[in-house]
Amino acid sequence: LLDRRLVVQRLWRSMTNQKGPLGPKIPVVFINPRTSDVDFGASATPPTVPRAALAEILRRIPVNSVKRIGLDVVLDQPAADTGQLAAVLRQQNRQLVFSGWFSSESAAESAGSRTQRLSAELIDTPLQTRKLDVNTPGYKSTQQAPQPSPLRLHEAITAENFAGTLSNHPRPVLPASAVIDWSINWGRLIQRVEPADLSALKATTLLVGTTGNINPDEPDLFQAPGAAAADLAELSGGSSREVPGVFVQAALAQSINLQHWLKPQPLLAITALSSGLGVLLAAAVRGRSRRLLWFALISLISVLVSLELAVKTLMLFPLLLPLVALGSATMIRGDER
Repeated sequence: LLDRRLVVQRLWRSMTNQKGPLGPKIPVVFINPRTSDVDFGASATPPTVPRAALAEILRRIPVNSVKRIGLDVVLDQPAADTGQLAAVLRQQNRQLVFSGWFSSESAAESAGSRTQRLSAELIDTPLQTRKLDVNTPGYKSTQQAPQPSPLRLHEAITAENFAGTLSNHPRPVLPASAVIDWSINWGRLIQRVEPADLSALKATTLLVGTTGNINPDEPDLFQAPGAAAADLAELSGGSSREVPGVFVQAALAQSINLQHWLKPQPLLAITALSSGLGVLLAAAVRGRSRRLLWFALISLISVLVSLELAVKTLMLFPLLLPLVALGSATMIRGDER
């Protein structure tokens, strides 16, 4: 229901020409296992991300041109060319380079079985780690069913999380119960960077990720939010049904950067108020057809006002249950003979 609500909100933004906030884009570079040899001179090494490709990306970026680099990969297992990556990290000694790890609460498959955050060859390098958890209910991702994209968070995203460190906000916090506003135009907030352009890149942040299918047994893919499916598919060049995890991390980081997320309003209180209004209508208006007309008019106004408030003030008012309560209370009175 929340996903459908955000789709309607996206339509309202389009109708009223309100595309959403605008700020510096987060640049994202992809590692595609099918083209990594051409893009970075690194052969694919399934089920792990080719470490030689990561090393080559770091080599191409001048040390002082990007302040922080987030590697949206887990580097806790031994793999080919890890020594090459470790050597580049030590030689460059960048201000901040970090990869990811999964806590036991993560929705990622097998996340709880990992006992270390970095493989042995990377432990004594400047590489740091941050939690990749997106703080949604646990869900086992498979090829047939990617995990749901985060809509409403159940725990806060902070500087301990990958997205919090990726953001440039001095106090990075995305509070618990926040709803990610997938209805805004994400094509204006995320920039796809081609491998050939890395040497000329100048940015505060660079996000390095994969197409999500490096490991077929544990794909880093999310179900595409309905409201943002077209934007994210255009950025990734892939399916409109699935979103690579790197774009989810970018969206969380930009939500923190822009301090833009939807704040759900109390469901029970608003439902109770709607029921009270329905009782008043039932008492004041005679005739079922007239009450039905009032109910339709109030419902239409409520929907439009709620959409505009969500766009303008980021307050997310519930609609379904309050309108059901309003309709039930309004129509429960029988017509007098």
